[in-house]
Amino acid sequence: MSRLSHGEREFVSGSGKPSARPPQPTTAPVPPPRGAGLREIDARRLAAPLPLLEALRALRTLPAGEELRVITGYLGSLGEFQALAKYDLSFELVSQEAEGEKFVHLLRKRR
Repeated sequence: MSRLSHGEREFVSGSGKPSARPPQPTTAPVPPPRGAGLREIDARRLAAPLPLLEALRALRTLPAGEELRVITGYLGSLGEFQALAKYDLSFELVSQEAEGEKFVHLLRKRR
C-alpha cells in the first residue's frame, strides 16, 4: 500500500527544493477604458426580468457619468426600468423610446 494518493507522484530532485509554478492567468473581465463612450446591451431575446438584471450588472462596472443603452423586446420593460430608476439612486433613466417591438432605455450612472 502506497502512502501517496491516487495521481500523486513522489518528489525526487537533486536540489531538494520543488520548482516554482508559473502564475496562473486570471479570468476576470477587463472593464472598458474610461471614456469609451456608450455601452449597449441587446436583450431583445431575454425574458423578463433578465434585461433588467443584465443592465444592473453592466451599470456596476461603469464609471460615474457613463451611459448604458439597453434594447428590450417587451412592453413591460418600460415600467420595469422606470420603477427601478425611482428606487435605485445610483443611476438615472435618461430616456426611453418605443420603436415597434423594440424598446430602448438609456441609463446614466450617477456615482
